[in-house]
Amino acid sequence: MIFDADESILSMRIIDLEISERTHERKPMIVVGTAKIQGEDYGCGGSIYVFDIMQVVPDPEHPERNKSLKMIAKEDLRGPVTALSEIGDQGLLIAAQGQKIMVRGLKEDNTLLAVAFLDVQTMVTSIKNVKGTGLVLVADAMKGLWLIGFSVKLTLYHDSK
Repeated sequence: MIFDADESILSMRIIDLEISERTHERKPMIVVGTAKIQGEDYGCGGSIYVFDIMQVVPDPEHPERNKSLKMIAKEDLRGPVTALSEIGDQGLLIAAQGQKIMVRGLKEDNTLLAVAFLDVQTMVTSIKNVKGTGLVLVADAMKGLWLIGFSVKLTLYHDSK
């Protein structure tokens, strides 16, 4: 069993993540956000899990069972992961954890690298990607709506003087 007994899944998405920093290859991954509730005396933590969908040799009696999940990355966090989404066209993940929104990338050593963050006032309940724009819509617990943008631009400046 992968998840702890006190852990609940709050969000789950299939996200097209960049799996190679050199070739910029992408692959659809299952990303799961959880909360660990340990009682009223302790703060609520959480985790982000990234699973790869793999082809396996099926049992001859059950040829439809030719897929399996393999855990690629896990990151334990101080807050619950309440919402997940893809952001932009760079193959990055955006996650709401507690009162923070974090943009993360999957590194080749199967760890999640934090790229950017934004502090928010209340708990985020939903994140939706606006395809092709680098923007996401964020809904919070106070019925507020945010429009957040993110872009990674690699620009080489050359001074020809």
